Amino acid sequence: MSGALIRATERLASELGGADSFRPVRWAVDLYRPAAAAECAVDVTVVRQGRRLRLIDAALVQDGIPVARSSLLLLVTGEAGEGTTWSGSGSAAVAILRRAVGCWRSDAYYSDGVGWTRRLHDHRNAHRKATWHPPTPIVDGETLSPLQHAAAVADIASLVVGWGTTGAEYINTDVGLVLSRRPRRVDGVGLVAQDRAEEEGVAVGRATLFDRDGDLGEVTVSTIRSPERAQGNGF
Repeated sequence: MSGALIRATERLASELGGADSFRPVRWAVDLYRPAAAAECAVDVTVVRQGRRLRLIDAALVQDGIPVARSSLLLLVTGEAGEGTTWSGSGSAAVAILRRAVGCWRSDAYYSDGVGWTRRLHDHRNAHRKATWHPPTPIVDGETLSPLQHAAAVADIASLVVGWGTTGAEYINTDVGLVLSRRPRRVDGVGLVAQDRAEEEGVAVGRATLFDRDGDLGEVTVSTIRSPERAQGNGF
């Protein structure tokens, strides 16, 4: 659903004057009703079109009923600050990615102690997870844009942070993505788990989104335990 919403949102954003001067920095999705594998429509609205920021909301509709909503914040680009500020001491995502061998043309999965494989079931353990995803079109025959790719993969963060010894018992109710840049390459985008907290069937988690050049941004998810998956029907 994140992919369908960002596709329509990005199209509208590109039609606004001076679109090349604005960078997408926050993508937020609320998944509040189950969506069927059926025809859907996306309603898009420009909430704010200013000199320094733009805000675009969208709703995914099936059979006349909204099932998800999203919001994209874009900020105008300019000169970097002159001062020096703290940043992380290096990308753990890139270090993990360098351990991959021959996984670039298909989805791949990683856990500490196992390494990269193409089979999801190889990683039913309590170790940190990562995934890698080459571009998959949202609509057949269309080329995936870098922003669409990032937003679609962000929807997988709940799997990356909530995937344990019994598979994925939790489903996400939202997606929050913040970006410092778009993916630069067309070969793939990955996620690596960073943090997770859980109590009484509710869990929140954070993952880093990256490409082969380094970190792109962060994804947060709010998840709830799914009885169906808890009974062994999950991944």
